[in-house]
Amino acid sequence: MSGASKKQMPGASSVSRVVSRLSPTLCYGGMSRVPRFRWTTVDSVDAQVQENPWSTILPRADEMTPLAQTVCEMVDRCRTRLVTFGEQHHQPTVLKAQLQTLHALAQRHHHLVLVLEHFNVCQQPLLDAFGAGTLSGDDLVAAYAESREGFRLAHYMPLLSVCRELEVRVVGGFPDRRWASTVFRKSVGDARAEHADEIPKEFDRWDDVTTLSTDAVSYLESMTRGRPPTTPPETSLVDREGKPLKGGRVAHAYFEKGLLAAQSLKDTFMAWVIDEIVGSGDDETLVLAIAGLGHCEFGLGFVEKLRRVKREEVVMVASKDLEMTEFDNTKPRTNPPSDTDPDILAHIIVPYEAAEVD
Repeated sequence: MSGASKKQMPGASSVSRVVSRLSPTLCYGGMSRVPRFRWTTVDSVDAQVQENPWSTILPRADEMTPLAQTVCEMVDRCRTRLVTFGEQHHQPTVLKAQLQTLHALAQRHHHLVLVLEHFNVCQQPLLDAFGAGTLSGDDLVAAYAESREGFRLAHYMPLLSVCRELEVRVVGGFPDRRWASTVFRKSVGDARAEHADEIPKEFDRWDDVTTLSTDAVSYLESMTRGRPPTTPPETSLVDREGKPLKGGRVAHAYFEKGLLAAQSLKDTFMAWVIDEIVGSGDDETLVLAIAGLGHCEFGLGFVEKLRRVKREEVVMVASKDLEMTEFDNTKPRTNPPSDTDPDILAHIIVPYEAAEVD
């Protein structure tokens, strides 16, 4: 998988050279103290729980290692074909970490593919044109602004520029926001009917769209309500036949509409796109998938959906604001996780101090 550095496009401004000269981003990798999802759950909304800032959860700074080196070592050790980077959107320090991760992986893996939440699957022609050099950065930003995807693309242009210079293909990983909006307002069935001419015919995971694990439900509830995740979730769960759901953490609930179904649509598409790339590539193919942390933290979101169909090893990078807090139920942490836990994967934490963004 390792080899000579990739060539750059003629006339490239060489953003990649600038990236190679940046001071290393430091991280915590593979540490036992990284909170696992089961550490954050409580039995009821009335349970007592601590909220500890990440600045107190993480160990001493002298235990940190260079991010790019750590990611590459974990990829080699795990023999994985997927690295996920859970980001906080539009943060300069996080972008620096992403650039260094991308640059390091591209130097070692000739078949690296970058999958982004920020582009939907219908925008692939834009990404391909920019990658081929037939569409300028200004034109890409202008065309993107006409969509409803909502990210400030100028922030992510250095990532796209490095990919063009190093000939790394960039792939849009999410569904169109209009499809998710229809799921939220109406239902999955309505989205399939109203957007039938736009949704890729090859997408065949509709059962997965309407299915969420109880862990995923608990996590998403916690995000939206600002409370610790509960086991079982607060939401009344039913199966596909509308019967009350009974089962443990790995049970799966049925959602046809609303916020959770819309989130599931996004995660299912991301998992499908990654699976298509890995499945159609060779053994040397490596995917770097960047999305909001809420789409992959603790191995949930699109990581869980992907591993449901492909037991792929995953190296996960999570960016954490040092002033943000983590729920901590103070449960004993001596027992190793079971094979059914979604959070047994290789974790890397990139701490940062949040900057104000417009």
